[in-house]
Amino acid sequence: MLIGRTILVAEDEPLIRLDLTAALVDVGATVWPVADAREAFRLAAAPDLTAAVLDYNLGANNSVLVGWRLHSCDVPFLFYTGCFDLPALPWPTAPVIHKPSPMIRIVSTLASLITRGI
Repeated sequence: MLIGRTILVAEDEPLIRLDLTAALVDVGATVWPVADAREAFRLAAAPDLTAAVLDYNLGANNSVLVGWRLHSCDVPFLFYTGCFDLPALPWPTAPVIHKPSPMIRIVSTLASLITRGI
C-alpha cells in the first residue's frame, strides 16, 4: 500500500510513535520518526518525503509550522491527535484523526492522500 514511500511521523509519545512506525513499515514504507517540532520542521522539506503524520501537540509546541512547511512543499499530511478542541486549521485537505484509532485508518488515509496528490 505504501511500498517505497517515505513517511514522516512526528509524535512525542514514544509508544504511539512506535505503533505508527511499525504499522507503516509493515505496509512497505520507510519511516522517519521524530519526537519534536524542530526535527519535524527540518525533515518536512526533504526532497524524498512522500507524506507525514503529525501529532498536533508535540511536547511544549504544536505542529502548525511543520504543517505550513509541508503544505509549501506540496507534501500531503494528516493530523493524528488526542486534542479534541483543535483551533480551525488552514488546510482543509489535511484530515484529522483522533486518538485512539486503528492503525489501518491512518495507513489507508495516507494512501488515499498520496493517491490523490494532495
